[in-house]
Amino acid sequence: MNHREVTLPQSWNLSVADNRILSVALGLMLDGSKVAVVTNDIMLRIKSDLIGVDAQEYRNEQVADVDDQYMGWSDLIVPDQIIDQLYQNGEIAWTLKEPINHFYKLVSDITPKKSALAINKGQMLSKISGEILLSIIFTWIRNKSFLEQH
Repeated sequence: MNHREVTLPQSWNLSVADNRILSVALGLMLDGSKVAVVTNDIMLRIKSDLIGVDAQEYRNEQVADVDDQYMGWSDLIVPDQIIDQLYQNGEIAWTLKEPINHFYKLVSDITPKKSALAINKGQMLSKISGEILLSIIFTWIRNKSFLEQH
């Protein structure tokens, strides 16, 4: 797929790699594909903008570390004292084999209205405080927005 039939400014030599990249990007865009040139090269972004192809700066901090990413959630009925221990200590030993960062809504087996939010941190289950919950929501929204844009 080389899209050499795309018209670029006459002074842009197609033997230059950046110009070939832009030629393909423009061709794909004209064929109806959603295209963005992602680069730290300011000149490439300017040239991309000149021909109407979306250009974005590459920023590696936009993608969260794997250890910080959301890994799903489950409701789990547990013995009542587990919830008490979680609130008292902030964390409890955990042996279920869910992935790290798997979330739980723990519900008491005695009192269904008694519950706690927790996250699997490996060998420990940590209670989620309001501050941690806001951080998780912010990270999820940021990552979701980034993925929807690309």
